[in-house]
Amino acid sequence: MAKYFKGQTWQADIFVPVDITGAGTNQIKYRKPSGATGAWTATVVDAEAGWLRYILPAANNDESGTWTVWGYVVQADASVIIGSPLEVEMRVEGY
Repeated sequence: MAKYFKGQTWQADIFVPVDITGAGTNQIKYRKPSGATGAWTATVVDAEAGWLRYILPAANNDESGTWTVWGYVVQADASVIIGSPLEVEMRVEGY
């Protein structure tokens, strides 16, 4: 499990194991430690390899504990690709 600090900018690089060239929707979905869920619009870093990125601003990195993130892509043909979840531990500074 990756470990980072609450309140700091965090770069999420997420792999979706297919070519996502031409996809209509590229998101990184998340579940915070509180159970709140949502999605960030991701930047495609390498479409052929299936890499997405989102940089979470420090102000939005607002909960300590385990976050779960995963890729979510809607291809041009409307098929949906969901990546494997990744757990990220956000710690409070000093712990």
